[in-house]
Amino acid sequence: MSGQNSRKKEPVAGQYAGLASLEELLNMQTGHCRGFLRTLEEEKQALVDMDIQLLISITAKKEYQLGRLTHLDKLVREKVVEISNTLGQGKVEKLSSLLAFFDENDGAILQRHIRTLVGLRGEIRDRNIINRKFTMDTLSYIENGISLITGGIETDKRYHAGGMSRLSGGPALISREV
Repeated sequence: MSGQNSRKKEPVAGQYAGLASLEELLNMQTGHCRGFLRTLEEEKQALVDMDIQLLISITAKKEYQLGRLTHLDKLVREKVVEISNTLGQGKVEKLSSLLAFFDENDGAILQRHIRTLVGLRGEIRDRNIINRKFTMDTLSYIENGISLITGGIETDKRYHAGGMSRLSGGPALISREV
C-alpha cells in the first residue's frame, strides 16, 4: 500500500505527445543557436575588415536572433511547466528536472538536447566575448593613435588656437626691409 503513494515514472516512450512538441522546440532552439554562431562569425570577419556597414546590419540581425531565442526559451519553459503539470509534478521550469520522469529512451533524447544546447550557448558566450574584446582592443588602438596625433599638435608651441604663429622676431624667408 505504501507503494501507491510514491511517484510514478510516467509516461513511457512514445505515450506522451508533449515530448514530441518539446523536442520540436528544442530542435528549433538548436537551429537558431547555430545561426547565431554563424552571425557571430560574420561579425568577427566584419570587425577584422572594419566594415562598418556590415557591422550595422549584423547588429540588427543579432537583435532579431536574440529576440527569437528569447521567445523560444519562453516557449520551452511553458512546455516544461505544461509537461510537469500533466505528470502531476507541480510547477517545474527547469528542462533537466524532467529527466527523472521519462523512460531511458526519452530521457536520453532530452539529455542529448540539453547537452547540445549547453554547448552551443557556451560557444555563443565565448565568441561574443572574443568579438567584444577585439572591439575594445581596436577602440583602444584608435584612441591611442588619435592621442598621439592630437598630443603632438597640442605640444607644438609654435601655433595658438587662432592658428597664428607664436614665434616673432625669428628669421624670415622674405626680408621686410624696403
